[in-house]
Amino acid sequence: MSDKDEPDVATEGHDQDQDQEVDVPQEARGEGEEGAPEDEACEEPEERAEQAEQEDREEAEQEAREEAEQAEQAAREKEAAEQEAREKAEQEAAEEAAREQAEQEAREKAEQEAAEQAAREKAEQEAREKAALEAAKAEQEAAEQAAREQAEQEAREKAEQEAAEEAAREKAEQEAREKAELEAKAKAEQEAAEQAAREQAEQEAREKAEQEAAEQAAREKEAAEQEAREKAEQEAREKAEQEAAEQEAREKAELEAAKAEQEAAEQAAREKAEQEAREKAEQEAHEKAELEAAKAEKEAAEQAARENEAAQEPQTEEARAVLDNEKTEVEEPKAEGSEGVQKEQPRKRDEKTERARQLFAMAYEEGNKCLKERKFAEAERYYSEALSIEPPPSAQATSSLLANYALLLQNKSLVEGLDSDSPTTQKAVKLYLQAIETDPKNSDAMANYALLLNYIVKDFNAAEEYYKKSIALNPNRAGVLYNYAILLENIKGQPKAAEGTFHPHTTYYPTSHR
Repeated sequence: MSDKDEPDVATEGHDQDQDQEVDVPQEARGEGEEGAPEDEACEEPEERAEQAEQEDREEAEQEAREEAEQAEQAAREKEAAEQEAREKAEQEAAEEAAREQAEQEAREKAEQEAAEQAAREKAEQEAREKAALEAAKAEQEAAEQAAREQAEQEAREKAEQEAAEEAAREKAEQEAREKAELEAKAKAEQEAAEQAAREQAEQEAREKAEQEAAEQAAREKEAAEQEAREKAEQEAREKAEQEAAEQEAREKAELEAAKAEQEAAEQAAREKAEQEAREKAEQEAHEKAELEAAKAEKEAAEQAARENEAAQEPQTEEARAVLDNEKTEVEEPKAEGSEGVQKEQPRKRDEKTERARQLFAMAYEEGNKCLKERKFAEAERYYSEALSIEPPPSAQATSSLLANYALLLQNKSLVEGLDSDSPTTQKAVKLYLQAIETDPKNSDAMANYALLLNYIVKDFNAAEEYYKKSIALNPNRAGVLYNYAILLENIKGQPKAAEGTFHPHTTYYPTSHR
């Protein structure tokens, strides 16, 4: 019986009490109404009535408890029956699965036996071993089945125990729910009060937060201003330190800038040289035959010198005169052109003079080689060494050396972007004048000196003068004519005068003679 049936029992008990009150003897009521009986006579029926009523209530409560216990017993029995039904269903499902598995194994075994029928004679030993294995497997499965049944039995017992505990828990939960409802109601009232208090506290907190935000904004603004002032002071200090560092690094920067300018100038010179080289192709083709002839003469003379040194025997006066004549016919490098110096008449030399001549030629050739490779420092060292040799060689060779030394300094001034007041440029001017003074017929020295005056010194009148002197000595030099025409047309503004000397297929390309 459920808890819902209990009020009906109590109600029936109450009805019985009412009936018993109705059955009170009429005489007792009549006596109570009509007259004033004695106290003992009145009290005795009332006590009996109350005692009867108490007994009826106890009897009703006993019946109610019994009915409740019966209902609980019925519920437990019903749940146990359901649990038993579930376990039975699970057991039947397990048995069904086992049967299906057994049937599947039987089918597989039948198929296997059918397949093994043909080979049974050969595989009897294997069949016996397999049967033994299957027997062991069956025993193992039986043991496992027994273990499973025991486990299921234990599970059922455990489930029954859990069902009893579940009934007790449900009753406890009912009591707990009622208690919880009361506590929830009290808690809800308390939470409502707390919610009101929180809302008030939140309102106060918002007002306080807004005030603090305003104060924080003011503090941040003040801090930002302070930070800006400190940053400005820091930047001022850093700027001062940077200026000091820049002063210290200025020399290095100037050196790097000079190097960059030098590289840029070299690049520009190379590009200009390539352009001018293409335009000068025809002139170089014309001069190539002359250069090859001079080179052949020079190689013959050098071969003769090497043979003379290898022999290490003194030469006769006649042989020395022949060698002297070959050496004087070798093309001496000059600042412009490819004709070489004029041939000297054979003359006698003593051993000291011959040694000086060889040292001069060696230093001179090495200087020309370095100049061609733009190794200016090494070329300058070789040229200085050649000029210091005593006794000096012929005037033409000395003049050619001075002109090439000046051309070296001229190229260095162009690469480094030096002006007319630089020591390098001034020294180049001095060497050109010495070369022209040593050999007044050195037209190449005059032509290159004119270029120096034109492009670096910017003395255009003097440049025109030396162009004219060079052309007067050698009127067929196309490069000199072209450069003079450029001066007349672009600098002096005399295009008509330039037309008489302009050769579009040639241009200036400053190199030393080979």
